[in-house]
Amino acid sequence: MPSKGSDQLVLISLPEGRVEATVKVGSTPHDAAALGDRIFVGNEFGDSVSVIEQAQVVQTVEAPLQPGGLAAVDGKVAVVGVRDRRMQTMDAERLRPLANVDAGTGPTHVVAGPEGRLYVADTDGDALLVFSTSPELVQIARIEEPGEPYGLAMDLRRQRLWVTLTATNTLVEYDVSGVEPRRLRTFPTPRQPNTVAVEASQGLVFVTGTATGEVQIVDVGGPG
Repeated sequence: MPSKGSDQLVLISLPEGRVEATVKVGSTPHDAAALGDRIFVGNEFGDSVSVIEQAQVVQTVEAPLQPGGLAAVDGKVAVVGVRDRRMQTMDAERLRPLANVDAGTGPTHVVAGPEGRLYVADTDGDALLVFSTSPELVQIARIEEPGEPYGLAMDLRRQRLWVTLTATNTLVEYDVSGVEPRRLRTFPTPRQPNTVAVEASQGLVFVTGTATGEVQIVDVGGPG
């Protein structure tokens, strides 16, 4: 879990909730993604990604300007540059850049989904962008989503994508079993729903209401 105020990554064991280690990373860590034995942390105001193994930073690599969301897919790590308005992928083993593409008007977060696809919240563009990663990184769909989409969470078991709309205090459920996401249901949320997470085994979705300091739990259908 990135800790922006302390420039650290906090490693927590689940379900105990015990802090296993804290790792000093770059300036203002915003998001993290794990792949194999490595954890990749985007340092939002350091324009870099910290690479962590065994609770130590082993390398720091350049990233698109103001890295926001990160996602791991098929041996690659995708990094969204908020100020660059682009998304870059890099080889997770060799840590070399692979592709760099336009990511909308104001992208903030990215998650990986089925068939190696990536889903980007274009917050300023009021849209959800879908990218294929094979054989190359390319945008394959754009879904209009007025309301400033921001938080993303993927439930691979049910092939569902959850998106928060911070301008309308709404949670949106998408079916991502096909190439183009299909909008299913919406749920009201607490104010400023910046973050969403899924507990897939029980079918629970957790949404934070940043403005009010609340956590909302949505039961969306039980075990998958």
